Amino acid sequence: MANTFFFLRNKNGTTPQLIFLGFKLGQKQFVYSTKFKVLPENWDFKTGRLKNKIKVLNRVEINSYLDSLEKIVDGISVKYKTSIPKKELTRELLKIELESILNPKFEIKITFFEFIKQYLDDCKSGKRLNEGKRMAERTIKNYNTGFNGLKEYEEYTKEPITFENLNRRFWDEYINFLTMEKKYKVNTVGSYQKYLIVFLRECKKAKLWIDDDGLLDVAKVMTENPVDVYLTKKEIELIEKVDLSSNSRLDKVRDLFLIGLNTGFRVSDWYQVKPENFKTTNKENAYIEIMQTKTKAIATTPLRPIVKDILLKYDNVLPVISEQEINRSVKELCQLAGINQKVKITSTVSGGQQVEIFEKWEQVSTHTARRSFATNLYRDGVDSRIIMRATGHTTEKNFIKYLKLDNSEFMDMLAEHEG
Repeated sequence: MANTFFFLRNKNGTTPQLIFLGFKLGQKQFVYSTKFKVLPENWDFKTGRLKNKIKVLNRVEINSYLDSLEKIVDGISVKYKTSIPKKELTRELLKIELESILNPKFEIKITFFEFIKQYLDDCKSGKRLNEGKRMAERTIKNYNTGFNGLKEYEEYTKEPITFENLNRRFWDEYINFLTMEKKYKVNTVGSYQKYLIVFLRECKKAKLWIDDDGLLDVAKVMTENPVDVYLTKKEIELIEKVDLSSNSRLDKVRDLFLIGLNTGFRVSDWYQVKPENFKTTNKENAYIEIMQTKTKAIATTPLRPIVKDILLKYDNVLPVISEQEINRSVKELCQLAGINQKVKITSTVSGGQQVEIFEKWEQVSTHTARRSFATNLYRDGVDSRIIMRATGHTTEKNFIKYLKLDNSEFMDMLAEHEG
């Protein structure tokens, strides 16, 4: 059988059947509808053409079209076989090439950055939805960060980023720029890589870019387990005892932070802590049940007295403060509480290991609340599977990575267990 052939799916049909083009690509097969139909009795299965019978209308025109279609496909195949450097012809590429010839359309040329800018604008306006929902403001903000990173790279190289040069070489050079020129830490580089992958997939979906060297198949996001801090029970008590009677702003931040410390919820879910989400077990144990904003999964956590007290303080409506403001203010709060233990943070920068010493309060953020909740419960011997119902982790392996216990703390836990 030749690489290019034509066939009917139902050889024994009694009604007109579609004529399909087939093309062998190694072990795979490309199939494309010609949109023409023919009765199986009028089809020559040996030649792959309509039989030369007077009763078969338009047989000459259809056979002529099939001949032309075969030549076009064979021509595309030769083009890829003889290209320098050689490019692998995939089913996706063959379809794009074929349709561009058979269905030429007037297209407004758009640049890579124009397309990404339009994509971001559509996400912000709600024109583009994510599984039927508007994209979160934080996600859009992150994508804009990735967009600006690419613009900065283009300015650095003095070469325009086009659909044609989005390949493996570009990927490697962009990572090198982020790593060696910007001197970003590994996880920061990984974030920029994630944003770029999102953009590339959108370009491919819009048929503006052909991944002809398989970039998306090999693109791996860089990551390393961050050295994050958590707050011990004693440190949380210090935060609770800070006198903020003359600082209402910081008092509100503390209350929100304590909500996170006592529920284990993400900051995006703190405002779901309200009476309508409170429930009670058959044994009269109160708990909070919410649908997580990020994952849409159900999360449950105990309803602690301090959480009820904070809600009562605000008539069950928590004060709204931006995450950026909370992140800035919780550092101030922890500094006032005297949480100034020296901590060593090790990270990879510019391909080498970097060790920095900070006072603990400098490393505290909204996420510290969630991390502290999980770590303290784990230290108390609570089953990890129960804690995961509040944190939303789906695998115990990832949950263990999330815990922030150093070797000495693990040894203390082991000693207590053996004792």
